[in-house]
Amino acid sequence: MKYPFKTNSKLALSALCCLLLAQGYHNPAEARSQVVETSNDCAVMTTAGQRKTLLDNAPKLKNPPVYDFSDKDKDTKAKLVVEYKTPVLAGCQTRLRQWAGPKYDDRPVGPTMVIRPDRTYRADIYNKLPAENEATRQEMTRMGHLHHLDGAGHGGESTTLGYVPPKPVEMNFNVPHNFNVTNLHTHGWHVDPTGKSDNIFREMEPREAPYDQIVHLPKGHPSGTFWYHAHLHGSTTLQVASGMAGALIVNDHNQGLETIEVIRNAPDRIMLFQQLAYGRDGQIENYDNLQQGDISGTGKAVGYKNLNRPVFVNGQAYPKVAIKPGEIQRWRFIHAGITDGINPQLVKVPASDISETGDIDFSNAEVINMYEIALDGLPTGTMPSIPYAVLAPGYRTDVLVQVSASHSDEDSRLFLIDQGQKDKVNVQLRDKTDTDPGVATGAINFRRILLQIETHEALATPQALPTPDQIAQAYTDYTQGDPYTGEAPLKPLTAAELDNGKIQQVHYKVSSQYQCPEHGGSCTPCTDDANNLVSCGAEAKNFYMICDGRDAYGNWSCFNFNPSVDFARILGLNSANIWQISGESNSANHIFHIHVNPFQVQRKFAYGVNYPFPEGMNENDWVWKDTLKAPVFRNTETLTNIASQAQLDEYISGKTFDPKTPTSGVKGIGQGHIATIKTRYTVFTGAFVQHCHVLNHEDQGMMQVVSIEPALEDIKKEIPQLHKAIMEHGRIE
Repeated sequence: MKYPFKTNSKLALSALCCLLLAQGYHNPAEARSQVVETSNDCAVMTTAGQRKTLLDNAPKLKNPPVYDFSDKDKDTKAKLVVEYKTPVLAGCQTRLRQWAGPKYDDRPVGPTMVIRPDRTYRADIYNKLPAENEATRQEMTRMGHLHHLDGAGHGGESTTLGYVPPKPVEMNFNVPHNFNVTNLHTHGWHVDPTGKSDNIFREMEPREAPYDQIVHLPKGHPSGTFWYHAHLHGSTTLQVASGMAGALIVNDHNQGLETIEVIRNAPDRIMLFQQLAYGRDGQIENYDNLQQGDISGTGKAVGYKNLNRPVFVNGQAYPKVAIKPGEIQRWRFIHAGITDGINPQLVKVPASDISETGDIDFSNAEVINMYEIALDGLPTGTMPSIPYAVLAPGYRTDVLVQVSASHSDEDSRLFLIDQGQKDKVNVQLRDKTDTDPGVATGAINFRRILLQIETHEALATPQALPTPDQIAQAYTDYTQGDPYTGEAPLKPLTAAELDNGKIQQVHYKVSSQYQCPEHGGSCTPCTDDANNLVSCGAEAKNFYMICDGRDAYGNWSCFNFNPSVDFARILGLNSANIWQISGESNSANHIFHIHVNPFQVQRKFAYGVNYPFPEGMNENDWVWKDTLKAPVFRNTETLTNIASQAQLDEYISGKTFDPKTPTSGVKGIGQGHIATIKTRYTVFTGAFVQHCHVLNHEDQGMMQVVSIEPALEDIKKEIPQLHKAIMEHGRIE
């Protein structure tokens, strides 16, 4: 039975005008011929019947098309064309910015790049998006939606700080802007962050000629699962929410997990999870649907939750994966979404719990454990049997999957679900109106199911899992030698390395401030500070802040993203530090990600302190990652008064002291709300960033420049002179 999804929703004239403005048109009559009609099947879906239609008609899961850079003798070069495409998603004819080109197959996902260590990834990146005309550029600049770094931010070929910071501008930099400008970040790779490499300060504006990207993967780089995505500050969320992401797979048959035959020969499933936030018109031309969290005190969700879209996997809704009982498959989970976490869990559901109308009761489902072999692409040296994986935006987890004959019968079905989602929507998603009914509490949650699993004829003899020794060796391969030369990238950090290092602190918070009138705000009287921001009382607007220091009483030093030298965190090459990661918010999460250099963290922070750690999985073990969900202190929680640095140190270490009741105006910290990580800075100098990977937070200011310098003390003395020299440096084309 077919369940059509009908709606009469159309773009209102005012919305159409706004959309055309955003695309560079001022004359609606002129622009109508340029707008692609989108389907009227884009309304929010709420019923079991609608989901059943998608499940019944779902395609087989396909890995994305591949560019292979493994052969040193072949001069492989990817061609990526950024342009509007119109893929049909869950019945909706969309119009979205895509990584298109020769490999594009009508799915909103970029091609997979496969490479080996000591090889070079090369790409011609064409930006064929519309260029804004001059009148629109001026209007968008006034509104704070367009900003170019004016000869800066284009890389910095050989500057000491590795990039060109922007010239001063008369506007707030941390608003959504530059929707049709892009670049490409190789998330998780330990590579050069400057020039034409993994340089997220480049601005690839619309033009005819391509932009070169050349990234050399060093010898000794760990094999594993990484990914790439658009990363221009101001438009990252919008472009990733449109599908501008893809997998980076590093293979090495000489060391690491690929040396294990059963893993090397296993069916290799890329599962790139996408939170595609197209609106009811099938498009994304503003940030209305790109926020995270709930409206405080109302029980109503905002942003992406409003849409109740499926989580797309490689650009497909609820695709089907075939597996034979007894067979071992490698599943590469990649969270390429923008906001909420995803916890993949494999379950067997009795057929009696699936109704003919499409309702599915997961309460009696049997959990089928998976075997975790890598986190954020990096081997852990263990293979715990886990009930579900934990993915925050930017995370990757590699698992081995094996189902038994008992899981394959006519009386059950297998699904990969999000363990963290309820079967039914548990908050009202939107105010109801006559023209937009929204989604009420109790509607079917379309984000609950991720994949469908189909079992085929069982193998005569089940395959044997890797041995513990094999798995341990795959990690040990990357710990032998000198970590500072790159030959032992996963060698555990020692106390001797860290003894002399200053503790680096990162705290993410949302601050309520407002802009001065000349910068688009309405706060008067108004005196600019360094960021053109002032405190403005009850009419406050959220600003997304990075804090990088704290006094003995817990007061934070915080700022919006500013790419100038004055706000950069400058660290020395071949040094190592402990970092303390934390955050605060009423409802939203914060995700710490740092480019170039991975870090060690205990499993209890990688998975979360409430994870049901199975036997044999030690929550205090240290693992390597590049992205971490920050322990978040809720503003509504009781604060503990920290009266001295000594008490703060005790608090962080888990020791107890007599907490005092907070005094008015004295800031504190919540128990257990700091994660400690350890990292070293090796091989590469230059500037990159650390930021919150809840991407709308990053676009709105929750980001900081980090620069690795070869002679740290000399650099600090020269910063005033450097600033002028850097400003005069040319751009990277």
